[in-house]
Amino acid sequence: MDKGTAHDLAVREGWLSQMPLDFRNAVLERARLREFTANEAIHIAGDEPGGMYGLVAGTIRVVLAGNEHGPYAVHLFRPVTWFGEGPAIIGQPRPVSLSATRSVSLLYVSQRAIGEIAQLHPAFWKCFVIPLMGHLDTALGAMADLMIRQHDKRLAAVLLRLGGCRSAADARMGPVEVDASQEDIAAMANISRTTAGSVMREWQSMGLIKIGYGRVAILAPAKLRTLFQK
Repeated sequence: MDKGTAHDLAVREGWLSQMPLDFRNAVLERARLREFTANEAIHIAGDEPGGMYGLVAGTIRVVLAGNEHGPYAVHLFRPVTWFGEGPAIIGQPRPVSLSATRSVSLLYVSQRAIGEIAQLHPAFWKCFVIPLMGHLDTALGAMADLMIRQHDKRLAAVLLRLGGCRSAADARMGPVEVDASQEDIAAMANISRTTAGSVMREWQSMGLIKIGYGRVAILAPAKLRTLFQK
């Protein structure tokens, strides 16, 4: 991917598309295009803070190292997601590990560049904090979904979140590929691999999903969401 295409994708949707034009231009002028291959680490939990990234192509696996157990895959970043702003702003180590599930293209804005942009106008600091609220909303939503008692509905909620189509407001109508194994999806939904496999095979027979090696395609997100809401 060339830098121009990456810029076009970054301003088409997501955080940067909603920011003031002056701020948007300042970010893109300083952003560097980085590309990673499948299974390559973006960064590891405990790494130095570095800058923030904007995912414009591909999918990134988010792995959390628990206090007593783990590590566990907990989420997938999809285009156009920006991340890394927290450590970059407060200067603390990376809290999670990230790796590419397939070839990915990222726009990288260094800590130094973030400081330069903030000096242009004090209000620009607020712009850099906004992605944090999006990550908080996702985390709170995931926590709420784990409180769903029926295991099949809980599994559907997790799968829809991983596909970026958890709510009806999401534009993705399908098919949507989820770069996660049945084992990982089961763990994220806090149910057994056997139970998850049984439920997903039933969904596949209904034409809602298609199970592949190390991934699941959501063929009909709206129908799966309706099933979940019954």
